[in-house]
Formats: sequence, structure tokens, C-alpha cells
Amino acid sequence: MTTKKGIIFNMDGVLIDSMPFHAEAMSRAIKERTNHEINKKNIYLLE
Repeated sequence: MTTKKGIIFNMDGVLIDSMPFHAEAMSRAIKERTNHEINKKNIYLLE
């Protein structure tokens, strides 16, 4: 009996759109470090 093993690798946007998660994480990190709010639209533009 053989066991199949594999790795699923998502190259940003190929399998799922992960940008909303990146934007939320970046927004929180900036707020935590600088105490400034940044519009998620601006984060999308930077990515």
C-alpha cells in the first residue's frame, strides 16, 4: 500500500485571492507600530 504525500503551493492568486488577508495584516501591523490608520485601498496599490 502506497501513501501519497503532496504539498499545495499557492502562488498568490493562483488558487485563492489572498490579497484581502494581506491588506488586513498590513493595516493592523501599521496601526500597531505607528498608531496611524492606513486605507486598505492604498495597501492594494502598494502591493
